[in-house]
Amino acid sequence: MKSRTLLHLSDIHFKYRTSNTNYDLDDVIRHELERDATTKSAELGGTDAVIVCGDVAFGAVEQEYDIAYEWLQKLGDKVKSPDRPIQIWTVPGNHDIDWKKIEGNRNAERLRSQLRDSDVKDFNRELRKTLDDLNDRQTLLDPLEQYNIFANKLGCASGADPLYWEQPLLLNDGSTLRVRGLNSTIISARADDDQQEKTKLVLSSYQTKFFREDDIVFMTVCHHPLDWLKDRNDVDDWLNQHARIQLFGHRHIQRVTPIHDNLRIASGAVHPVREEPGWEPRYNFISIDVRFEQNRRWLHVEVHPRIWNDTSKQFVADNLGVQSRDLPLPARQPSSTAGRSGSELTNTETVASVLSAIEPDLLDVQYVQSGAEVRILNAGQRLTSRYLSLPHNLQMEIAKKLGLQEEEEDKDLADTELYRRYFKRAKDKRLLEQFWSEVEIQYAQRGEEHFEENPFVGR
Repeated sequence: MKSRTLLHLSDIHFKYRTSNTNYDLDDVIRHELERDATTKSAELGGTDAVIVCGDVAFGAVEQEYDIAYEWLQKLGDKVKSPDRPIQIWTVPGNHDIDWKKIEGNRNAERLRSQLRDSDVKDFNRELRKTLDDLNDRQTLLDPLEQYNIFANKLGCASGADPLYWEQPLLLNDGSTLRVRGLNSTIISARADDDQQEKTKLVLSSYQTKFFREDDIVFMTVCHHPLDWLKDRNDVDDWLNQHARIQLFGHRHIQRVTPIHDNLRIASGAVHPVREEPGWEPRYNFISIDVRFEQNRRWLHVEVHPRIWNDTSKQFVADNLGVQSRDLPLPARQPSSTAGRSGSELTNTETVASVLSAIEPDLLDVQYVQSGAEVRILNAGQRLTSRYLSLPHNLQMEIAKKLGLQEEEEDKDLADTELYRRYFKRAKDKRLLEQFWSEVEIQYAQRGEEHFEENPFVGR
């Protein structure tokens, strides 16, 4: 069973009228990053997800996100494993805020100023009042419009309900790494880097409440480090109790810091400002797997930091080398294998095998939202992963309801082949839309994050 591998980037800062032109000094940085990441990814067995910790763009204009989308797609194609699809997830940074929609807009300036100046103990109430008013909600979130059009294509837009996004990655022991993308830019302002202003940002308790579950490990992704947040003490407490891995961007310095039983990883910047002291383009690879030793269970995390060498003009391994940590996990209580001795139903090989039976029909599926065509990437993997992460009795209940079970044909089949057949029958019977709905209904009934958009409508 292979480890999960993440490509961790931040602060790419694509610039309109500069990026991808003859006057783009950073295009060679991206070119060498592609080459280095392709080689390193192959060494690690392929990449499962590209994660960008904010500042995708520089001025939050449409053309910058068009460039970013094209480049991230190209990068993903180069580093993905040949036998499984890749996810691309982002969170917004302060450069993803369209300041033109704030400055000169009296209502927008009023709302932001009111929230930034509110006492931290009152912030949750004030934010909720703002979001409950449809006009104020629109005014508050409208500066992220171009970013969200871009992020929606990747299935990770930052909306109002909830304020964060979540996506699952199956781990090698059948448990799930639940990735939560946090929005630290809700009340961001140009003055954030000012010493007196920088601690006015707030995540809010709405983004940092976690429900402890068997077989779930949380990883958070956020642009601003905690010392930029007014509610940092509360955020710190919640993350350290629940998020074993915590990814950050913004500060153009790479750091790997153990915090209690967790690991906090700052990415550095792909494109730091060239005039800043210590200009060093950086990015990370992160490998994750679950290990067992002496009746104990650990989340084994390896960080492979990559740094630009200005002498050889290429990315190389950081002199610090691979940084490895074993983070303690609770004893496993499998939820998906109840009543099935000696079987691992939820694992990456199962997902890959099931997908092989149904692609390309389940990949890159189109759906229409708000009149604009948006692409959900890897919809097949998302459906497969979420179905296989349900308890076994619910899996069988869905298969029976959809008429996917064939008692004689399915007799004595291995688990992987059984699930392959379920998905193949659903595709052949044009039941994928209903399949998605039934899976999401189960998550909703369990009080868990669920997806309302159905990418298989009409298929």
